[in-house]
Amino acid sequence: MAKKDPYASLRFKEFRIFLLVRFALVFGWSMQFIVIEWQVYTITKDPLSLGIIGLMEIIPAFT
Repeated sequence: MAKKDPYASLRFKEFRIFLLVRFALVFGWSMQFIVIEWQVYTITKDPLSLGIIGLMEIIPAFT
């Protein structure tokens, strides 16, 4: 049986660009969520507000 190279897809320039852009997108979303929660906590000082925001951010992942 021939051994398959797990990194063969990285030989394609377009795929490497896609991975880089995907990483930047996920990193940006994560930073946005942190900044929103930080701002809400600074304004309200209420941990329940953070829980509600966290719930609202994760609900789309399950739908």
